[in-house]
Amino acid sequence: MERHPEDPGDQEPGLEAFLKDTSLSGGATAEEIAFLKRLKFKGKRPTPLYYYREVQNLRDPLHFRTP
Repeated sequence: MERHPEDPGDQEPGLEAFLKDTSLSGGATAEEIAFLKRLKFKGKRPTPLYYYREVQNLRDPLHFRTP
């Protein structure tokens, strides 16, 4: 079945749990959530805490320099 690259299809259970837990995902922006939905994993299933830490990494200025 052909899918749009932005359409992740079935979500990871850990991502669903992350999005439902407002203590973890309450401050996540739409752009950050879209990024998390595009992540693909083979064989491993990340936990909600993984997604929380991924958002922290996206926000850390040490990892991304502004032009």
